[in-house]
Amino acid sequence: MHTLLKVFEMLDGEEDIVHPSNELIKEGQILKLSAKNGSVQERHVFLFNNMLLYCAPKLRLMGLQKFSVRTRIGIDGMQLHEADTAGQPNTFTVAGKQRSLIVRSRSEAEKEQWIKAIRETLEMHEKNSETFKAFNSSFNREDGCDLPMSELGQRQPKFVRDKSIVECMRCEEAFSALTRRKHHCRACGHVVCGRCSDYKVQLTYDNRLGRVCRNCYTVLHPEPLDGEEEVSIEHGDEIQSNNLICGYLNLVERGTRLSRIWCTIFTKEPLVLYVFETPKDTKPLRTIPLPGYTVVRAEAGEVGDLKHALRLTQSRQTLYIGVENEEAQEQWSKFLSEAAKGNVPEMHGFTACHASDLETEESIVT
Repeated sequence: MHTLLKVFEMLDGEEDIVHPSNELIKEGQILKLSAKNGSVQERHVFLFNNMLLYCAPKLRLMGLQKFSVRTRIGIDGMQLHEADTAGQPNTFTVAGKQRSLIVRSRSEAEKEQWIKAIRETLEMHEKNSETFKAFNSSFNREDGCDLPMSELGQRQPKFVRDKSIVECMRCEEAFSALTRRKHHCRACGHVVCGRCSDYKVQLTYDNRLGRVCRNCYTVLHPEPLDGEEEVSIEHGDEIQSNNLICGYLNLVERGTRLSRIWCTIFTKEPLVLYVFETPKDTKPLRTIPLPGYTVVRAEAGEVGDLKHALRLTQSRQTLYIGVENEEAQEQWSKFLSEAAKGNVPEMHGFTACHASDLETEESIVT
């Protein structure tokens, strides 16, 4: 912490680096090659466990040398290219999501020291990320909340510092000052966007309604409302006339589990899976376009305690849908598989016709 405070003073307070999770790995002077004319400029670099600060020295009159932060490059997604660039000796490239820098050390030994420090930092970051994912997966939760599920809403959480968060911790969409603002979930303390925190529940610790994210809302409201148990795909003419298939399911994505949510495929949109909190809701939690997914049965134990589950994969995205029994698994598997191929399944006999063959939406038979 003493080291971080010293660096904070050197940066003249431009970057809020004083945090228990931050660690200074290496610092020192380095030469920056201009991409335009190849000129050399003296710079100072601070390498932390989570970012690299590329700085320019300020005019020093007396006392401690101070620096102005020109670029902040996150370790996440950073790439290191060791080869000499533009015919210059002792050069290497640091490429991040924010910017790429071509820098040159004063000697070969100094270059090797920087490369070693950056490579070890990248390896440690990747190792910590894998450990974090494994930990979250083991608890079927992605948020890493410091409170156990049983205490959500009972105790005030530790709120994440929103200054360091650049994207929603639920949908992973980038924040913006005008269109996507930051909000704190009052149950788990995480920073989420307005769309992912459009829910309110009674918080015991605050004795009033509080804004919460969709994950915490699902945990705090696990039971359906009165009368919902009677709604099923076998009962109710209105339900059958508007849906190809519907029912209570479990949805697991990236370690986050939404239990007992109402899912349906509407006759007017037969290739989209709608996810609701309850059958009476008019606003879905999310929609999942099904074409392009591969639908297979999940292996036993693949999704925690879910005995009957389907695995939906598309590119790098994987979803798990858990059902109550083997019969429901068979039924949902046939419907989702047909929709994933771009076909519209029918309720009776599980026959299908291609969407392009339908002249009107009303021709879909339930």
